[in-house]
Amino acid sequence: MIAADGAGSVIRRNAKIPGPRECLVGIQTLIGKEPDGIHIHLGKNIAPGFFGWEVPHHSGTIVGLASRNGNAMDYLVQFLKKKGWERKVISIFAGMIPLGRVNRSIDEGLMLVGDAACQVKPLSGGGLYTGLISAKHCASTALKALEMENNRKEVLKGYHEAWQEEIGPEISKGLWISNIFRNLSDEQLDDLFMILKKEKVKKVIEDQGDIDYPSTLAKPVLKSAPQLLKFTGPFVKSLF
Repeated sequence: MIAADGAGSVIRRNAKIPGPRECLVGIQTLIGKEPDGIHIHLGKNIAPGFFGWEVPHHSGTIVGLASRNGNAMDYLVQFLKKKGWERKVISIFAGMIPLGRVNRSIDEGLMLVGDAACQVKPLSGGGLYTGLISAKHCASTALKALEMENNRKEVLKGYHEAWQEEIGPEISKGLWISNIFRNLSDEQLDDLFMILKKEKVKKVIEDQGDIDYPSTLAKPVLKSAPQLLKFTGPFVKSLF
């Protein structure tokens, strides 16, 4: 069986496989507003611990957010009212964003894929690329199991090992960076983005950035702006 039944996977729970470390609620609306580019919104009063977004859509603009503290819906309503968009809402939809790493994504005759296996980028909450990568390994393992007529753990474990090797390190690095981000105050966030907006740093991001592997930027960006090291303090303190 291949289980791709989402962050709250019933199949995963029935197999007694531990779920993600945390699940965020992401809520977004389609509003009747002319698109004007992509915008990211940060702040404890907007989307604490995560971020809000505005994304162009052929029928208007997608406006949404996810938060680690408080009710995401309350924050979204507050944001829409602040912008004067509360009467422009066309539709609203929500979903769970699982963050963390599952210790195993297989059982006897079972493979978990996508949100059910927490194959999500911690920094953005995106799971399309990571899910497709994992689906590739899942399909390969499924074919092997069919050819061998054997769906025992010793065969299916190849799937878990393959996706962990390809995207596991990126997820772990993303969690580390995410933990730093969530502990920053609004003042520190302002300071952080003032540094990131410097031409030298922007060039590094533009030249070496990879949307699917954002952690690869950490080392070159720190090298171009060593003062960013001060932002690791809140994370280190949170460990004690």
